[in-house]
Amino acid sequence: MKKKILALMLSTVMVFTLAACGNTAAPAADTSATTADTESEAVAETTEEVTVPTDKTFKIGLVTDVGGVEDQSFNQSAWEGLNRAKEAFGVEVNYLSSSSDSDYAPNIETFIDEDYDLIISVGFLLADATRAAAEAN
Repeated sequence: MKKKILALMLSTVMVFTLAACGNTAAPAADTSATTADTESEAVAETTEEVTVPTDKTFKIGLVTDVGGVEDQSFNQSAWEGLNRAKEAFGVEVNYLSSSSDSDYAPNIETFIDEDYDLIISVGFLLADATRAAAEAN
């Protein structure tokens, strides 16, 4: 059950992240209603199936690369998506910004030590630190 919730939360964060990176121009009138309806139905189905246990708050941590959460790019989109997940699902969210590549592993380890349920690392520069932490835990 925990894996299903984790997968659902990760999928939701990815959807929000992709939506935040999307084109701001409106699509053609013919397809906008169909696309919006399909996405709304998918989100509605997702939110109806999610039940978060009340005895423990699901904790999600975000580790950014050197850009921080106000980089107007991937880090910021991921953080905005997590804040939407916080509002929609009542999860606890937090982030740690890395000031250099030597901060990646310690930032991931901080969230591991604090028993976060999901740790998201943004950017290919964190790949090695993420892989090492995943294999160790």
